[in-house]
Amino acid sequence: MAFTLENKSKFMEMLKARNKPNAPALRYRGSRILEVYPAAPQPRQYEGVPPKVADAYHNLWKAHRAGLTADAVVSMARICLEAICATFDLRKSTLIKKIDELLEEGLITKHIADWAHNLRTLGNKAIHETE
Repeated sequence: MAFTLENKSKFMEMLKARNKPNAPALRYRGSRILEVYPAAPQPRQYEGVPPKVADAYHNLWKAHRAGLTADAVVSMARICLEAICATFDLRKSTLIKKIDELLEEGLITKHIADWAHNLRTLGNKAIHETE
């Protein structure tokens, strides 16, 4: 693509915007936006994480980044906890019992079990107190 006066002014706009905090800058081709600077951050990728857990985590991360309500984010965190429990061959049926079983089997520490129970409780309140 040839460098034209129009391209130069768009390039200058992009440079000016990059110097402003929190202001996205754009790179154009004609009237089409090719890129936005800075690029939106992406969630980390963890090796060995089961796909359902990774999907639940990414949805949770996106909800948090999008600024959804605390109730929505907590509900999604609880879904992530459910996905983690589903990766184990647990005999129990409720989340409270699954967390306790993970602790009994030595798969999580007491500290993590307490945290998981707090998250479960917050998730229950977020989901059920609006009914």
